[in-house]
Amino acid sequence: MRVKSLLAAPLAAILAVGFACSDETADPVGQDSPRGSFVPDLSKDILIVYEQTVFVESESLSVTFREFSESRCPRGTVCIWEGEGIVELVLENADDDVVSALPVIRPARDPGRFTWLKAYALGYRITLLELEPYPDIDDPSKPEEYTVLLDIEKVPNPTGCDHVMFTQGDPAAMCKDELTIRGGLIDCIVLEIYVSYIGGCGDHEFILLGRPNFKESYPVQIDLYVHHRNIDDYCKAIVVDTLCFDVRRVAGLYEGIYQSCDDILINVLDCSMVDSDEKFQVLMKP
Repeated sequence: MRVKSLLAAPLAAILAVGFACSDETADPVGQDSPRGSFVPDLSKDILIVYEQTVFVESESLSVTFREFSESRCPRGTVCIWEGEGIVELVLENADDDVVSALPVIRPARDPGRFTWLKAYALGYRITLLELEPYPDIDDPSKPEEYTVLLDIEKVPNPTGCDHVMFTQGDPAAMCKDELTIRGGLIDCIVLEIYVSYIGGCGDHEFILLGRPNFKESYPVQIDLYVHHRNIDDYCKAIVVDTLCFDVRRVAGLYEGIYQSCDDILINVLDCSMVDSDEKFQVLMKP
């Protein structure tokens, strides 16, 4: 099994794992486990407390609130930027696929319009509706007081590839283990990247992460970093692999910013390319 996950933005707090459910989902099963609580399906919003998890029975899906980053403008202050809250969730399905998701919440930003705020994982679209409590300069909150309210919707994923993820943090600063990009190609909405790394007998994580903005040129450009994390692989062989990513969110970001469709030049980078002029580029056409 290849485990795939997301890397969180710089974290204001590091949280752990458990289970809970909201009043709206109302524990219809009435059964607690050592790991937490159950909800029947995805028909209602789901509330999860920090360090807890909800198991969605109809989907055989567990959702864990693991980490968060808080930079929203606190009450009682004046800020030049509204800030944002970023939550790292961990999803696991009946096939033992484990994936992290990184939904974002921004004050006064509608996730229906700013679609990059949403996260995608294991065929689900996740919208962060609330991250509470809201920061207050006169009454700082403890990490264990935080809760998230989520709208989780099952969506088709015809490509079978992971979605590109966006963060306001510095993607280059989040790099973990070494990886070399050897080339790739783009076919409509699927970006294939040919990579090599050290391993051969354990699990690895791969994500494609970038900031939700473009470099002004023609065509516009966007930098996307391939992140790699060696989970438990102690072998020293050179592994050659093909990664695939669904890049529709890049096109959606462009449409949301420019209210039109056009070519986009994607710069695909690994950690070794951060301070280098070397880059692998693909042209994405509308």
